[in-house]
Amino acid sequence: MDVTSDSSNYFYGGFDFFFEADNRSPTPDESAKLLTIESALDVAYVSKKHAYFQSGELNYYRATGDPIISTGYLHFRANFLRKRRLSYELFLQSSFDASRRLDSRHLAGVGIKYRFFDFDGFELDMGTGILNEYERWETFDAVSEVVNINLWKSSTYLKSNLDVSESATLSFITFYQVGYDGDINAFRNRISADIQLEFEITEHFSFVAEGMVHYEDKPVIDINKTVYGISNGVRYVF
Repeated sequence: MDVTSDSSNYFYGGFDFFFEADNRSPTPDESAKLLTIESALDVAYVSKKHAYFQSGELNYYRATGDPIISTGYLHFRANFLRKRRLSYELFLQSSFDASRRLDSRHLAGVGIKYRFFDFDGFELDMGTGILNEYERWETFDAVSEVVNINLWKSSTYLKSNLDVSESATLSFITFYQVGYDGDINAFRNRISADIQLEFEITEHFSFVAEGMVHYEDKPVIDINKTVYGISNGVRYVF
């Protein structure tokens, strides 16, 4: 649904779920088990003047002999005066990534959103603002050390939606965030991008394929600077 339309006072959303469990052991003596659970929930309420969005994701991966990977986030965003070309936003987010030793990340911010295009089947928006972010990390040392960091950052994003056909939609969003860390006398830069292709199967079910990449030039602890992923599954739309 297009929240820039004249429709108002309605809820909409979607629920994604993917599950896989198998035991593809090559021999009875060599156990090789895999468990994958991915879930996501998006809900929005659109009033006459404003729009409110909440999204969340929880992922769990476990394979024999490999570390457990567990990640998740919860995001809330309010878009005030949504029908105007220039509108205003408030956002909150909490997340964790156990595999990368990110115990918690909490952020809150405000910004403006500018709508470049809103044609039939195509939308392009840009937003910019400021946020305060708190992170708690644990190092990978034999005796792990807790590292806390609290920064003010600027945050800018570019978002687009394109109706490829009557039953397919392509969505893209990329974020750039930067903040100055006095402890290292340098700026910390973060870039992330998500792309999603959704095919409508029925009125309430669709197939979703998506990819993401996340880059930080100066990680707080010694971890990979780049993370990427590709997934697909089924979405229930309500």
